[in-house]
Amino acid sequence: MLALDLAGLGRILMFQKRYAEAEPIFREAMDIRRQRLPSDDLRSLLTQASLGRCLVGMGRSTEAEPLLSDAFARAYPQLRANEPAWISVADDLELVYESAGQGQRAEDVRKMRAAIQAMK
Repeated sequence: MLALDLAGLGRILMFQKRYAEAEPIFREAMDIRRQRLPSDDLRSLLTQASLGRCLVGMGRSTEAEPLLSDAFARAYPQLRANEPAWISVADDLELVYESAGQGQRAEDVRKMRAAIQAMK
């Protein structure tokens, strides 16, 4: 329950663009979830992705990319419906790739995002 509360607080802070405050909260939530949940649990992966999105908000895309790409790649096969949280992760990952000049990887993420949006 603590990880859920921390992740929720992190999202609120991120929504308020208080990224520096959100980062340690997401890191703590991620640590708790990694200790208590399987490594491919969507809640753990979403917390990892949220930390990545927080880092993007602080202009730390180089640090964010491995967190976002790993979480998205491991979550994607598990998704069964159009899930807005994962579409937002895809949006951020696409921007990270585009800003790094990795157009093909950005295009791959766009296709995956479109597939998620098409899920019923």
